[in-house]
This record gives sequence, C-alpha cells and structure tokens, in this order.
Amino acid sequence: MDNTSFPLRIIDYVWRLQHELELIGENNVVLNDIASIIYGLPRIISEIRIVVEGRDLDGIVNVLSYVLSVHSYSDQLLELLRKKGSVAINPVTIPIVYIIVADRDIEHRCLDDKLDVEVRGYRLYVPRLEDYISYLLSLKAQYPYIVDALTLAIIHSSIIEPERLADNGVSMDRLCDLLAEIEMLTKTFYELKNVVGEAIRILCSSG
Repeated sequence: MDNTSFPLRIIDYVWRLQHELELIGENNVVLNDIASIIYGLPRIISEIRIVVEGRDLDGIVNVLSYVLSVHSYSDQLLELLRKKGSVAINPVTIPIVYIIVADRDIEHRCLDDKLDVEVRGYRLYVPRLEDYISYLLSLKAQYPYIVDALTLAIIHSSIIEPERLADNGVSMDRLCDLLAEIEMLTKTFYELKNVVGEAIRILCSSG
C-alpha cells in the first residue's frame, strides 16, 4: 500500500484517538474505511470507526472530548455509550467518528489479536486480515462491506487461513458460493476470472 494515499490530517486524528485510548488502558482497533485501505482497497474515507473494549466509559468520553474538542457534549456521549454501546460524532473537519463498544464475539476477536501497522509514520491498530474479513461478512451483506470482504478474500487468498475464518463463524460454503458467482460474472474477463478461480481453489478446496 502507498502510505501517501492517506490524508495526513485524518491519520493524525486516528492515531491520537487510538494513542489516548491506549494510555488509559482501553483496548481498541480501527475498522471499515481505514482498515480496508490498509489492506489494499481504494476507498474514500467517509468515516472513522473504532471498536473499544469498553472497560472505562468515562475515560473514553474524556479521550473524545480531548481529541475531538467535544467537551460540551460529554454527558450525552457518556449516556449514549452506557445505553446504546456506541456514539457518532461529526467533528466537521474530518469524517464522522464512530466509537463502538465491543459486544459480539467477532469484535472481541478483532481486539484480542490486533496488529499494529505504520502509516505515514503513525502507528495504528487494525484487526488481523481473517478477523477483519469475518467482521465485514458479519454485517449481513450490507454494501459496501460485503464487497470489501469478498475483494479482500480474492486478492489475499494466498495468505488467508481458511480455518480462522471458519473459527470466526464464517460459513465457508456460503463464501465459496459467492466467490463462484463472481467467477461466473467474470467469465469474459479471463485474467480476472483466473484470479477469482485461484482464490476458489485455495479457499474452497475440500482438503
């Protein structure tokens, strides 16, 4: 990935959020647009989505207030985190920021085995590739998440561990059916069809 493709202002905010959360002992990982770009997909950054462990809700709100300058909304943010487990903040100068308290198994899996990557001199935390694909697939075929999941499965098939996808609850039969549909759609584009076919051979072989 060409790290220069990231707007420096956005990456600075993501790093500051993750760094301040880390300082208060709050495990966290960035998902969606940022993670997709890190794994090689071209994407306009329309949101910053961070999943947190949720051990210190007061601390999380303090971080948001400090980094995003939303002190006047602190009480409302804390109430939303306690009641709904998530908040959305529109800082205006950067894309909307979502903070999600981990609730589902796959979200905890993303947190427990996260990776740290360097982007333009900043260290960010992202899920492992298999966990990220599993997370995207868990979003019930919502666009563009399903497209990202399938694209990542195709372009990274040579390094993906299918067993980990299955352990995360991914239906490999369903995944392979979707890949087979893509292969049919690309039958007149031979090079692309070959790439998809290779992904199917690697991910969907019966052993």
